[in-house]
Amino acid sequence: MSDLGALPPIRTKPQLIACLDEAMVMAHRSLCRFLYAAFSLKRSSDATCTAAEHAHVERWASTLYAVAREEIEHVSIAASLITALDGAPSFAHEGPIVVHRFDAGSARQLCALASPGAVRPLLDLYDAIDDGLRHLGGALELAGPAWSAWSPRSRRVADDRGDIYGVPITDLDTARAGVARMRASCDAGPAGRFRRLWEMVADLDALRADRSGFEPAYAVPETGATGAYTASSARAARDAFHCGHVTLLLMITGHHAHQRTPQWGSHPHLVRGFEDSGFAPRMTALLRTVGEVLPGLPGRPMAPWAGADFSLTRDDRVLLAQAGDPSDVGVNFYLGRMAELIGRLEQVLQSGPLADDVMGRVEAALACAVRVSQDLGYLYQKATIARAWGPADTAAVTDTCDSR
Repeated sequence: MSDLGALPPIRTKPQLIACLDEAMVMAHRSLCRFLYAAFSLKRSSDATCTAAEHAHVERWASTLYAVAREEIEHVSIAASLITALDGAPSFAHEGPIVVHRFDAGSARQLCALASPGAVRPLLDLYDAIDDGLRHLGGALELAGPAWSAWSPRSRRVADDRGDIYGVPITDLDTARAGVARMRASCDAGPAGRFRRLWEMVADLDALRADRSGFEPAYAVPETGATGAYTASSARAARDAFHCGHVTLLLMITGHHAHQRTPQWGSHPHLVRGFEDSGFAPRMTALLRTVGEVLPGLPGRPMAPWAGADFSLTRDDRVLLAQAGDPSDVGVNFYLGRMAELIGRLEQVLQSGPLADDVMGRVEAALACAVRVSQDLGYLYQKATIARAWGPADTAAVTDTCDSR
């Protein structure tokens, strides 16, 4: 978590946008930490994790993924708020992302991140944002409405694992409700995330005390050690995850900017394509699948299993800085990103013999990527036909297209 220090009162819209931007980036960093720990947990029993012990591991994975869902919701709400304030959400300035595989030490760190003392600065940030919204009040002109990337339409076609609740930011009340939602999930109450993580750590300690050889996670690399895989399958899967992760960040930022863009072919067609295809929740589920595939692939001598790569390269940051420019980042850009992702997943399948469970997961991720790409292109084209021809002509075309 960033060292926020003492927060001065927020009295201008630029100050408000800057604080929301900080909240979005902090949520993304936390998201990556919880996801990486969850990815590293074993998906079946083995010599160092009995069937009875693995039942506990599955519960810990559910706990970590539940927190990750909350964090990605925070990312999307913050991006919605920034857009409603006529700002530009961006991850381009984000620093290095530190992640660790699941073990006793990292589990304690994750629990500590959710402790009352650790979350106090974050709660203070949310309180400052809410106070700023309330203080600016009627003087604050929202450029909205700004929908979360995980909208109700997206949820209709989403896998349950990607079911993130959308928050429409349409006025001052809904803006403050979005902040309250972020604050509530971080509050260390009796049923809050700190309690859930504390119980996970206590459970881990009890199992390790019963059997010293218990290992709940695969030996995946630590931060910064994912770049030297010798196996082509691991390299292709790592690159597929990286491509999907950056594409999702681009969509989160570009989606909001495109909502207000009046240029031909950009608004509302790309937004409708994103939302009606379930792009964000489907991509979230796809990334989880690929992230879980990596620990089943060979890594490097000091870390026998591969791990996901959350790092952002210089080129990634350049793309993220221009994600809101419809002249550079339109539907063909996203279709190109999906084509790259599909190619990476095909490389994994072609890289040599894979375990049956790994093969099945990669095939499922590939099928998801293909369908997302097809649906995005189809729904975008359907929307542009509607604009060019008008409602009456579009009805006939839509009936024909929907019968495909």
